[in-house]
Amino acid sequence: MNGNTNNYSGCGTAACVRIGLICCFLFLLFLPPLATIWMPKQDFSKVENRKLASFPNFQQTSAGFFVKLFEQYVSDHLVFRKTLSYFYNRIVIVIFNKSPLPGIVLGQKGWLFRGSEGSMEDILGKKTLSEESLKTWARKLQGRKNFLERQGVRYLFFIAPEKESIYPEYLPESFQKRMTNRKRIDQLIAFLKKNTDIPIVDLRPTLLREKAHQQLYYRTDFHWNYIAGWIAYQEIFIMLQSWFPEIRRLDEHSVDIFESRFDQGDLAVQLGLTDIFNETERVIRVSESCVTEVKNLRNRFNNSSFLKICPKSSRRAVVFRDSYFCFIEPFMSECFHTSIYIWKPWPNMDSYDHEWMKEILQEFKPDLVIEEHAERFLDAKSIVSNEEEFEYAKTVVLLDPLHGFDQIVAYKEVELKEYPDGLHITAGNDPGVVLQLEAVRRQDALLQLVIDSPAETMLQLFFKYRPLDGYSEVNSMRFKMHPGTNELTIPLKHQWVGNPLRVDPGTVAGVYVLKKLELRLLPSIGG
Repeated sequence: MNGNTNNYSGCGTAACVRIGLICCFLFLLFLPPLATIWMPKQDFSKVENRKLASFPNFQQTSAGFFVKLFEQYVSDHLVFRKTLSYFYNRIVIVIFNKSPLPGIVLGQKGWLFRGSEGSMEDILGKKTLSEESLKTWARKLQGRKNFLERQGVRYLFFIAPEKESIYPEYLPESFQKRMTNRKRIDQLIAFLKKNTDIPIVDLRPTLLREKAHQQLYYRTDFHWNYIAGWIAYQEIFIMLQSWFPEIRRLDEHSVDIFESRFDQGDLAVQLGLTDIFNETERVIRVSESCVTEVKNLRNRFNNSSFLKICPKSSRRAVVFRDSYFCFIEPFMSECFHTSIYIWKPWPNMDSYDHEWMKEILQEFKPDLVIEEHAERFLDAKSIVSNEEEFEYAKTVVLLDPLHGFDQIVAYKEVELKEYPDGLHITAGNDPGVVLQLEAVRRQDALLQLVIDSPAETMLQLFFKYRPLDGYSEVNSMRFKMHPGTNELTIPLKHQWVGNPLRVDPGTVAGVYVLKKLELRLLPSIGG
């Protein structure tokens, strides 16, 4: 049968190409989101050294905020993200000679530097320590040293220098032209040496001298290496041996040194370019270690704390540290019978913990406490609780049933009578007593009151700047009191100390029992 009927057994070449292109386009369009849904999810990115966003809960999140969290989730978990980042980072570095990440500085001759946490601002002089910050640091460290000294424990402080402090010549030329000659580490060490008696080990002169002979920091990581750790150990040991002549010192015959490929520098890993940024490191290991026992102290302190035992030694040491001390610890553990290492990882800026220290003093009875800080954290607010500072301070007034309450006199609407449990203050609705401090030296201080209250009320402390001034609401502080025993630790400025202090125990009539009043002077810093 003849006709014009078209018989299609397939498609024309052009149509097939168009269909193929459409299919490829749809495949490429839907592959990333579908693969993102089906592929196994990661919780942590080793490249960026951070926790990845989790899928948001719509029922617990507002619609607008859910969209923002969902965008973060998709951005973090998009398939091929790692591959795309790799090629992007490689192109930016190789072709444009720039760092693709704001937290990393691309230096000269393959050296990488940390650009975050204030490191570059410090080297450029944009971050300095104020006089008040220096005094706060000094008072905190001096207080710790004094407190431990009263327990018969030696105290040592040192700062681990950042890589740019030892190798500034490998920074980009644009940084070198603007570098400052006085950084925070210079300020703090100079201030501590002038105004305190804290034993300090300054590692910079030795490291700057030794870098001419061997590499002391990783090119691809912000840490120093085992060679620098060995040098730091030797410098610290000089001071330790003056205190403990009997402790064992490692020398070059006590260790083995070998070379190893190092391709896991944290800066290189963050860039995802460990194939480009890798190096050979010199590893130092103790030949015949005396350490027979290692205990994790996660149940006592945290996951980063541990203890080592070396039966050949007799002394005990505690080290409050950060990651820099990892390169010193293998050598230091050979010197002491018991070595306790405590580290509060980021975002904590200070690993020292006073409550933990008191536990350790009671149970382990250490001979030495070492406190180490990374240079980049020196601008962190040096926060110390009033209770911790009170432990450090020197008692100048102590009133309790044993010592009596002679320096307290009635001011108004009170009757005072001493009993075995304390000073009973029978009060009206607006009571007050005066603490006479005329004989006390004018110095920053802490006043601790242990007082029983008959009800929930407010204690009010009045202070004077001059002896003849009257008491006023402007020059006063209020503290909440609960029924039962209350312990208040109150900071006093040096202008107030030496003048009579007025204490109104509460606004509720009844009997208040002052069990203890103690005044302690804080360490005097900077004249």
